[in-house]
Amino acid sequence: TLPRTFEDEFQHVLREVVLPALERCSCTRLVVVPSLRDAHHDYVYPQPPFDAARFLTEAERKKVHFAPNPCTLSVNETTVGVTTADVLFHLGTQETARNPPGQASDRMGRLVDHLIKQRGYYPLKPAGVPLDFAHLPQTMFPNVTPDVLLLPSDLRHFVKDVSNTLAINPGRLAKGASGGTFAHTTIYPMRRNEIPADKPDKPMAHRVAKRAASEVVRV
Repeated sequence: TLPRTFEDEFQHVLREVVLPALERCSCTRLVVVPSLRDAHHDYVYPQPPFDAARFLTEAERKKVHFAPNPCTLSVNETTVGVTTADVLFHLGTQETARNPPGQASDRMGRLVDHLIKQRGYYPLKPAGVPLDFAHLPQTMFPNVTPDVLLLPSDLRHFVKDVSNTLAINPGRLAKGASGGTFAHTTIYPMRRNEIPADKPDKPMAHRVAKRAASEVVRV
């Protein structure tokens, strides 16, 4: 048993481990997305963010951002989609697929493609999570397809280019009593010759998957 509540333990880790680490890296920003596995948060999907005012001071909220699950983030004009629900595993248990003769099988890429084509973070009904249909629009993509999709799952970790979206399953950081895996990703800026000099503000494809380096690291 714990000498304190799960919420107190969350705040203890935040203050004793996370915030001191961020103080040593002044340019680092942390985004915390809740999970349906959290014992101290709402067990419903989509999930609201943690109450920042309850855990952080105003100054600390400039470095630590609490986001909902799922969420779509914009980082230096790169759109990042995140959901901590294990949608890949749930889709895999419900999917029926057959590859044409001679075509290689890519099950993980196919599962991610369901999300992209149906433009949602959880395109599965009936759902494998406690889905709040009143807030179903919050599980859909915005008016753009994310450049990067972070999809942590119990399925084997991977990094894939799926329909020009960089799809990453970093796995789980901890597996039982042993260490798991995490993803380390670097997105390089576009080359100057790829940006039209006469129309620098013209909308153009980001092609993030083509200029990113990502690897899954074992703890």
